[in-house]
Amino acid sequence: MTGEEWTINVGPAVVAEGVTLVHMSLFPTEGEASLGTSFSSFNIPGDFIGDIRMLDLGASTCYLESGGNNEGVFTSVSAEEPLVLNPVFAAVPEGTEEVALFLPNFGVFPRVPVVGSTDVFDVGAALAASSPDLEDAGPFPLRALVGSDDGSSATEDEGDSTTVVLSSDVTFASDSAELSADADGVLASVTAALGRFPSGGGLAVTGHTDDVDSDAHNQELSERRAQAVGDRLGQLADLSGWQVSLAGKGESEPRVPNDSDENRAVNRRVEVVLRPSDRAEGEGGPVAAGGGEVPEPAGPVGTGAEGVDVTYKGKTLHVSLEQVQRVDGYLIGRVLLSSDTDTVHFELQAFHMPPRWQSYWGIVTTSACSLTLLNGAIRYLPMQRVGSSGGLWPMTNRSALSVRGPDTPVLVPVVWPDTGQDTVTLDLPGNGKDKEAIALRLTDIPVVEA
Repeated sequence: MTGEEWTINVGPAVVAEGVTLVHMSLFPTEGEASLGTSFSSFNIPGDFIGDIRMLDLGASTCYLESGGNNEGVFTSVSAEEPLVLNPVFAAVPEGTEEVALFLPNFGVFPRVPVVGSTDVFDVGAALAASSPDLEDAGPFPLRALVGSDDGSSATEDEGDSTTVVLSSDVTFASDSAELSADADGVLASVTAALGRFPSGGGLAVTGHTDDVDSDAHNQELSERRAQAVGDRLGQLADLSGWQVSLAGKGESEPRVPNDSDENRAVNRRVEVVLRPSDRAEGEGGPVAAGGGEVPEPAGPVGTGAEGVDVTYKGKTLHVSLEQVQRVDGYLIGRVLLSSDTDTVHFELQAFHMPPRWQSYWGIVTTSACSLTLLNGAIRYLPMQRVGSSGGLWPMTNRSALSVRGPDTPVLVPVVWPDTGQDTVTLDLPGNGKDKEAIALRLTDIPVVEA
């Protein structure tokens, strides 16, 4: 970013010739300026601006930018002569009424109307100036990840399925299929998920282990653990509308490499997959109900509007989040990072989560995935785009950040699942052993309707 304040107008989105073009204009709020190299935050790959994402929140899908051009990006512009861009995406389905635009380092712009034609800009000229490549354009499903702060359970909500991952270290005694005293508390996340879909559907319970002990032992243990969970769920909930299947995978399907104690703990799990017959029954509410005792903060605490100072690598960083917007079952916000005096360069692990959470994305992800919301003891992680190869990409800035002094704050857009609250708490939990991971908490952040 160059330090200037910019005004950004987004819309409309036009569907034409098999693609969607989103019209946008940008100009400095005062005087003249050029985005210049600051647009490298959009990862310009060549002939068009990159890493802009179009979201169809109503359909829980994400589209990657696949064309357009960057003409004028390095030219001085003003309110009288703004920079005009028309990023190109794959065509949204017929009947789509609105989309949202995710601009790295700027924000998320919801409620962009989708039209078939417009006199706002020359669609034909914009198409002629673009070179769309729709081979890997999407749409890609968006996945919600919500779970207990202690890592005992996590709920992944995507498309036509909901997966609840149960930690075997909490659910069972060591190397046993005997349910622990804490098991019912962990299984409550499954019964809550079942309650969202009263019409039932398919329910698959699968046990997994780490690579300690023999293949045969681990296979048998995983099968017995799946059976124990299935039996107990039948006692805790009405499964008459669910077709239940039980299986064990032993050590054959690790979530992460079995190369550390922390990773082996992640792999010791039971996964419960719900495929409801009426998916619409679960729409409109939070993925997981809040509750439980709020965990102790791992860093300094302040309100969202006032922000909080946190020390990182010997320098002072100020972090704030004035509000979040609710739109179509999601919350969107812009976290502001600034420094009063010094340039702050972030290491990759600055926004990493503890291993039990970071494992969902991979330990070397550069995304700001620790920007999570708390509702009691339940943690709401940023939404994830499911990649074509199965990888997960958090809906935040994808690149490691730098705050280059007092005049160049950084805005980090984030999309979260809706917590169902009127005010939210932003919590960065740190990474336990990794002291380079930032920890802080912001409270009393109002939720407003978009």
